[in-house]
Amino acid sequence: MPNPADSPGLVSDCATLLAAKNTLEGEGAEAFRLNWAPDVQISDWGNVTITNNRVSALKAPSYGMKLQLTGEIPSELGNLANLEYLDLFGNELTGAIPAELGNLAKLTELRLGGNRLTGEIPPELGNLANLEWLDLRRNQLTGAIPPELGNLANLEYLVIYGNQLTGEIPAELGNLANFWGLYLSDNQLTGCIPASLRVGLGNEEIELIGLPFCG
Repeated sequence: MPNPADSPGLVSDCATLLAAKNTLEGEGAEAFRLNWAPDVQISDWGNVTITNNRVSALKAPSYGMKLQLTGEIPSELGNLANLEYLDLFGNELTGAIPAELGNLAKLTELRLGGNRLTGEIPPELGNLANLEWLDLRRNQLTGAIPPELGNLANLEYLVIYGNQLTGEIPAELGNLANFWGLYLSDNQLTGCIPASLRVGLGNEEIELIGLPFCG
């Protein structure tokens, strides 16, 4: 652990990750075991990036590996005030996406796709003013697409295909002027596609969504 007198913010971040460790790992014998521990310097912790004496990234994706995170996403991660990058893609994580992730004001990329997450997309994610990439693909998410996502002025990619989302595509997504990619297919969406989203949707994605444009 770092010296509290030298870097109190990093000490706080260490405590946050240690509190989250068991929840994130899960209990299965095949679960991936993080090496985070009080007697290990945080500079030696796997999957963690330190910038200016704060945790700036947590990257623990699993691309076809046998050892995977099997727990839930801990709400404590919302206390990592300097986190810019959170990547837990392709694990076996379950449970809901914590609303507390909406507190991560500096976050630019949130990659939670390819897990077994359930529940609704928290509207609090609409508070992530610096977010550029939101990937929730291929989970088991339900409910409507939150219109609050239309507040993400810097969002370039919204990838939420392959869930069980219902309801209409919110017109508020048309407020997102920086879109490069919008992937909504393989859900149970109804209604029509807001005309303002035509630029962000490729022809193939429009066909896969299977809905007409509004108006």
